[in-house]
Amino acid sequence: MLGSILYALIHIACIAIPIAAALLLEDAKKILAAKEAKLGKTTKSSNEAPASAPASPRKVAAPGPDLSALEAELKKEIEEVEKLKASLKAKKADAETKLAELTAKEAEVGSKVADVESKEKALESREAELDSKEAELKELGSKLDERDAALAAKEASSTRVESTESTAPVSDDEAKPEEAEEEAEDDAAAEEEAERAKRKKMIDEELDLILKKALEELEDEDEFEPEAVEALKLAAAKITYLKKYYDVMRDEVIYFPSVAKCIINYTLMEEAEPHYFDEDDEFPADYSGALREVATGIIGEEDDDAPDEDYMAALAMDVAI
Repeated sequence: MLGSILYALIHIACIAIPIAAALLLEDAKKILAAKEAKLGKTTKSSNEAPASAPASPRKVAAPGPDLSALEAELKKEIEEVEKLKASLKAKKADAETKLAELTAKEAEVGSKVADVESKEKALESREAELDSKEAELKELGSKLDERDAALAAKEASSTRVESTESTAPVSDDEAKPEEAEEEAEDDAAAEEEAERAKRKKMIDEELDLILKKALEELEDEDEFEPEAVEALKLAAAKITYLKKYYDVMRDEVIYFPSVAKCIINYTLMEEAEPHYFDEDDEFPADYSGALREVATGIIGEEDDDAPDEDYMAALAMDVAI
């Protein structure tokens, strides 16, 4: 809205300045014409001899003081006209310069307005998409609540049946609740162990790939310092892939933050620095630059339709580490 108003004001100024310059030039022309007419009239009167003067055989006297004063006045008038012409020429050039500047600004503002409108449309589209996903999540939450309520009702019904049929013979399956609970705990432990192994594999594969590509960026290096690689691995194991989010639109689990994202925002190098030789030693700047160059390319190749990490963090679960 502000960009549109600014664009309109500059457009009005581009129209108003030429009109004002034209009016000023017209007034100046009228003044110049009046002065030239006056000069012409004065010159004509000075050149005409008096009609009533009688002819005299005597020698004509030299021009008196009145004629000298008239010539001085004419010379002064001519100088003023020339100054006025020069002033008008300068003002016209100044007006043309300002008009060119305003035209350029008008084009620049028009481009910025178009860019802002494009970004506003993209933002509106993104907001609509987020609203749609939020509605889907609410619907999924409602279904989960209904399932929890059904399970609670079923458990309550089972409890009542057990209390009324306490004298009935107990089957082998019902006599082993502790074994079932232990099996569930073992399954949960196995799932956590599998998740830990999956997380470690994701970290190692991504970090190895980034290190391999980053080494190509370092022309004077044949390999990374082992201490630097070890520091990066320790840091990655501590701060990457700590959360997981289930994307209902894609029906997949997304683990984040990635190693590339932690390189982009410098957190990986900051976390690695205490593990690099002594605490006073800084992580090499050339290593950081090469790593960020590769990570930037990886992030640029990611799917633009992927959920935003800030949005996922609000609904994410912790990963077993």
